Amino acid sequence: MSPRPMMAAADGPTFGTYSGFDVYPMRMFVTLRVSDLARSVEWYRRALGFLPTIEADPADPATPMMHLRRDRHQDIVLLRADGPVTPAATAVTFAVPSLDDVVAQAERVEPVGASSLGEFVETPWGTVDMTVTDPDGNGLSFSARRLDTDAPGGTWVELFRHYTSRRAAG
Repeated sequence: MSPRPMMAAADGPTFGTYSGFDVYPMRMFVTLRVSDLARSVEWYRRALGFLPTIEADPADPATPMMHLRRDRHQDIVLLRADGPVTPAATAVTFAVPSLDDVVAQAERVEPVGASSLGEFVETPWGTVDMTVTDPDGNGLSFSARRLDTDAPGGTWVELFRHYTSRRAAG
């Protein structure tokens, strides 16, 4: 089996701008259902720095969704729920250079609904992760590379080889 091709170094095409945001093909994005679209848009803006990419009024019942972006390839689509909201069972993870800015911004915002700021978790693969819960209980994780050189597991390749060899031996 041949190795998978590496992604191109370039970040891909940009089709111009709209409302101050680059328009580009999104590699992936998360879609979350929310009970109150206007409240959620404001919470994501204030708590995490996500901004609406479209010009629409989230309080208008005719607006069924809002597309928010925090950084390039950090896109969320919030959908107005037709009934009770069941939070997503898994959390989407966004890589960030440091958790400091995420934590500083989130700590300045009063919790709303089920929103909360989680604890820091050091992973065996050398990151520090933190989960933030939105007002409807949906989880978003933010992950930053650990700066210490003694991170358990070493590099991704070393970690992969470790678990692959254990699986092959067992």
